[in-house]
Amino acid sequence: MIKLLISLLFLIFQVSSSALTGSDIIRLKPKNFETKELNSFNFSDIYSDTINLRSSGVKKINKHGNPKAIENAKDKTKKEEMVFFTYGDDKKNKVNKAKPVLRPTVALKNKARKAGGKPKNYKPIIDFSSFIQSAAKRTKAASTFNIKLREFNHKGPSKNNLSDYDLVPSYNLNELLTDAGSSVIKVPIAPDDKFSTFRASVAARGIIRTNFELSARSDTTFDIPVISADYLDKILEKNKIKEETGAHILVDLGSKIDTSTFTGKFKKKIFLNKNFKQIEPGGSFVYELYLDVELGNHLIKYMDFKGKVAQKIIHLVQDEMTYEAPYLLSSKAVNFSVFEENLAAKTLQQMNLDAKSINYFNRDIKPTKVGLNRYKLIAPIREAGFKHYLEVGKETPVFVGFDDIKKIVIPSLEYIDYLKELFQNYADNGACVIQINLDRPLVNFEAYMSSLRPSGSYDFYYMDKDGTVSAEITGLTEKVFVISHDYGILNTKIDSGNGNINYMQSFCTEGLYIIEHI
Repeated sequence: MIKLLISLLFLIFQVSSSALTGSDIIRLKPKNFETKELNSFNFSDIYSDTINLRSSGVKKINKHGNPKAIENAKDKTKKEEMVFFTYGDDKKNKVNKAKPVLRPTVALKNKARKAGGKPKNYKPIIDFSSFIQSAAKRTKAASTFNIKLREFNHKGPSKNNLSDYDLVPSYNLNELLTDAGSSVIKVPIAPDDKFSTFRASVAARGIIRTNFELSARSDTTFDIPVISADYLDKILEKNKIKEETGAHILVDLGSKIDTSTFTGKFKKKIFLNKNFKQIEPGGSFVYELYLDVELGNHLIKYMDFKGKVAQKIIHLVQDEMTYEAPYLLSSKAVNFSVFEENLAAKTLQQMNLDAKSINYFNRDIKPTKVGLNRYKLIAPIREAGFKHYLEVGKETPVFVGFDDIKKIVIPSLEYIDYLKELFQNYADNGACVIQINLDRPLVNFEAYMSSLRPSGSYDFYYMDKDGTVSAEITGLTEKVFVISHDYGILNTKIDSGNGNINYMQSFCTEGLYIIEHI
């Protein structure tokens, strides 16, 4: 009886199996495994071969070699509830810190594969490559510029870039960037064509501490020369220089600058060839080195081979080498209008100034008046990191710094008095005011004033679009005010969010009111 029952069940199973043919379709819904369940599987028993997927989307993430961009891509994928698992040998999936590469791997059943490729009618349940490309499109790689150091000593330049060094940005002396042995430091910057003035100092074993100001833009690499302390001692001894300040200026003339002129005091100016060997002034020199230079803010000028001169203010620090690599921009015509901002009026008032009341900084250049409040100026060549500066007004002149501008807005005397009441520190004689007009929303602001005074003071205030002033950044912040009794040079980092980071430099002298346009 039992044997008869078993035979009957086996016959029913055969009939059911033969019915699953032709147009009948079986729809299998895969089980939703949790992470814990997946981790409990022994994948080595199920999967064998691995396939590396290298999509163009992944390459876009790695364009600048920025590990943060890769992490951001992973974070975004997590938000979409997608989990990528890497199977196989861990050594094959290690990421090189210098040149990170994202290589997700997907494992397929070896039994399901035919010799030479995928089985017929193969269609993956999950298309990982499309997921990776989608994640890459949603992730905008951070834009950066690169800093490298090359050491010079009595033998000339080293063959390889210096590694294991530290960089301290001048906008925050408590921040430390390191190359981590890769010889490259990547600094974030907005992905546009604007020039940022980035100032920092670098230190490494055996070299003299060097500060520099770069006219930085996205995707630019700077190879900065640094001098070994022993070699600098030999140069000073050869030229019979006994240091008093320990400040020196190294000017990289490049291919477009004929010579430089420094207006401050210094002991001697020498000339170096491409191998950093001292030569006579008439020789083929690449660098100019000013030895034992007066500290503080000074003017330096650069003349090109056509005799045109650009100027720049630099700040010199004791016991440091200052490296200058000027990048000159051509002369151009600037058309602008001048307005006055008053407390009572909601709209700006046109300022009908005489052309003689507007002067280009430290130049005998004045604009031509072409309308009631409209002017035209032929701006001279300039160093990319140093803005155009105009002195506007007679009774209380205001300096305005800009790269490119169509409208200049000057606060009225009543407006300045109102600001004095808001900024109590400014009521004291001698303080300077730096007003920064923003062109984008402000997320974070960092700044530091470098000066010769051991204990100066300065404060930050933020003004919203409705005129409200506070010590906190809001979503409506459109102006930043720096009130300082510390005279020197101000370096800032302006973060507008979404990778839009700019670096700016401004200046503070006694009683100065300066407006900086970003």
